[in-house]
Amino acid sequence: MSLFGEFMGTLFGSSTKYSSNQKSLSRQMLYKLVSENSITSLTKDEAILVRDVIDRARRGDAYISILQIDEELSYLKNNGKISYNDYQSLMKIFSEYFSK
Repeated sequence: MSLFGEFMGTLFGSSTKYSSNQKSLSRQMLYKLVSENSITSLTKDEAILVRDVIDRARRGDAYISILQIDEELSYLKNNGKISYNDYQSLMKIFSEYFSK
């Protein structure tokens, strides 16, 4: 990685630690993973927003990568739609799912 890339990764966060390999993620599993019950600080509206964004990113074929999820959640975090702590909690949940 270039020095500029390292600087940008440090400044804005790097998603290179996540794989671009896609895995099946059913809508039912998505709803189970992203709920206000699984992350208590996540409001119902935030959970719906996260599910909708990730569901759209799946593009109908039910396959998505952890890298794509990170990009979608980072966008929500950077635009104040979810908190940094919710982002971290969601990434932990999805990382565990994708490591299975």
